[in-house]
Amino acid sequence: MDALAVIGGGVSQAWPLFLPALMAEVNGSYTLPDGNTFPRLNQKVFNLEEPDQLEKFLQGDVREILVPGSGRK
Repeated sequence: MDALAVIGGGVSQAWPLFLPALMAEVNGSYTLPDGNTFPRLNQKVFNLEEPDQLEKFLQGDVREILVPGSGRK
């Protein structure tokens, strides 16, 4: 599924029980039948409840890219 997922209601109060496994799965990879792997997402997902992940998220990852078909960046 390629969509936003929102977990709400009473089950959201149990986030400490399922969030670590959910984060590992979302940031994990697929393994193809031939054994090759590729990331599940192009983006990195962060648990902002964890201080180390929040700090990493706030640092960001700034990159300069070329605009295709032009000399602009």
